[in-house]
Amino acid sequence: MNPDLRRLQPYPFERLRQLFAGTTPPAGLAPINLSIGEPKHATPRLIFDALTAALPGLAQYPVTAGMPALREAIAS
Repeated sequence: MNPDLRRLQPYPFERLRQLFAGTTPPAGLAPINLSIGEPKHATPRLIFDALTAALPGLAQYPVTAGMPALREAIAS
């Protein structure tokens, strides 16, 4: 293993989980979840449709030079 791995800091959400272990929020107050930011809302239809439409292209690598439309947009 790489010896530099010992120099990594602990994952912040693991530390937060340890700090919250065994605690109970005061009765009558709703806690604010400060843990990892997992999505709480459904994916917007626009994004879902775009991802679904792009699925057939996932089985092939893009061209090395890039897509012509993207290259043109960058050049502009």
